[in-house]
Amino acid sequence: FGAYICDVGQYLADADDAGKKIMFEAQLGALRDIDYGIYPYTTSSNTIGAYAPIGAGIPGRKLNKSIGIMKAYSSCVGDGPFTTELAMTEEEKHLLREAGHEYGAATGRPRRVGPFDVVASRYGVQCQGCDELALTLFDVLDYMEEVPVVAQYKLADGTVTDRFPTGKTLDDA
Repeated sequence: FGAYICDVGQYLADADDAGKKIMFEAQLGALRDIDYGIYPYTTSSNTIGAYAPIGAGIPGRKLNKSIGIMKAYSSCVGDGPFTTELAMTEEEKHLLREAGHEYGAATGRPRRVGPFDVVASRYGVQCQGCDELALTLFDVLDYMEEVPVVAQYKLADGTVTDRFPTGKTLDDA
């Protein structure tokens, strides 16, 4: 492995200067980002694509293109607000979980699932600054006669919104 150990930042800077294409992959999405996510249910780092050059050791470089990739339904691991799960019955969630194999890889624990969340997805796209979107796993939903989508949240005070709420407002959506 010794031949592959190097200053990654310098290696990538040299590649960028030479006009080579560099592809970064981010994961977890905007709602788990330490700055833009649903704190305290975030990871300890930045998951926004714009941070990829910084994390890779080439700060000051910018992305030429950002492709947002999301599933055609919502899933969540762990605690925290997950508004769309309220839009499905337990049986509907069970069927979706089975169809999508939504169980933890290490623990086998069932993941929380719900319909596609337009509100959270729009917020994520805004945070990420996506140039393009790719929706995956539509085939998981082929057992459904109608595909559910959550386009608005109803807040505790009765207000209906299509904007992603934060803090206590999100907890009560």
